[in-house]
Amino acid sequence: MYILQFKEESPPPPCEIEKQRIVPTASTLELQQGFNGATWLILTISFLVAVKLGVSSILAEKFLFVSALLKHLGMELDEAQSRNLGWTCLFDKYLERLAETLFGESIDWVDPIPYDTPKPAGHTRFVCISDTHSRTDGIQMPYGDILLHTGDFTELGLPSEVKKFNDWLGNLPYEYKIVIAGNHELTFDKEFMADLVKQDYYRFPSVSKLKPEDFDNVQSLLTNSIYLQDSEVTVKGFRIYGAPWTPWFNGWGFNLPRGQSLLDKWNLIPEGIDILMTHGPPLGFRDWVPKELQRVGCVELLNTVQRRVRPKLHVFGGIHEGYGIMTDGYTTYINASTCTVSFQPTNPPIIFDLPNPQGS
Repeated sequence: MYILQFKEESPPPPCEIEKQRIVPTASTLELQQGFNGATWLILTISFLVAVKLGVSSILAEKFLFVSALLKHLGMELDEAQSRNLGWTCLFDKYLERLAETLFGESIDWVDPIPYDTPKPAGHTRFVCISDTHSRTDGIQMPYGDILLHTGDFTELGLPSEVKKFNDWLGNLPYEYKIVIAGNHELTFDKEFMADLVKQDYYRFPSVSKLKPEDFDNVQSLLTNSIYLQDSEVTVKGFRIYGAPWTPWFNGWGFNLPRGQSLLDKWNLIPEGIDILMTHGPPLGFRDWVPKELQRVGCVELLNTVQRRVRPKLHVFGGIHEGYGIMTDGYTTYINASTCTVSFQPTNPPIIFDLPNPQGS
């Protein structure tokens, strides 16, 4: 269970980049395309490094990696066990770090701080979760002031699932609860629902059987939260913007083709916001998918965040394997996916403190 604290910073210089089609740089395109021909080279290097760092009998059973990964990650065995990190997860993290080293990524990992760290005076404490997928019963929620949930709070967006989630929110003590949709909230995407019967009836039969009146205003079921969809809210002096869109992935909700279609959505994000909530990650930050050996984040979102909007915090989920915190030196990126890749809700909420805006 983690806390992230920030000190007051001077605002960034005025941005001169207009809202326009941003051409990805060679480095970002290289990341987006994954490793391709270098895949086996990376695996070979990682294997040799693991062997060089030291092999135990356990490693022999687990592809000779776990002990080396713990050493590389700077963790002890008991710490890994307390975090419930299996060997597969550790190997994934090792590959991610190795890839970042090979590609020269200028990004840093942010280490967690225990929940019992006192909140500094004059600060607001945020609690981040995402991708709970109707599995909220066992989640231990920490103390905080504002809850941020970045989508996939249901399996399919069925009204019954939304009501259950809303009831859970109603029992939480936070002063504000802010929610966006994810690709699993199918009924929240009106264009998706309009095409569902014609295209995907056998894929989502339970959703296809819904009548229009069942989901026309499904957002209104979230009576215990503030729902954002390409919109902004100011709470306790903090400007927070939320958007559900992600690059196309197997035809789920709020999927758009990479390129101008996604950039048009990101161009709606105003300058000057403090916290950006999206369902998916920007390219290169907590977006590594080990099974595919590539990053799947959005390059248009990355350019928008780093070159124009520059929020203090960018909170997202979507990629369950990418849970954790990183920073580029100004913006802190938080993948708050609660469920693991096997849909077990074992990743703890991530907490951070921000100094209250002047005059709030």
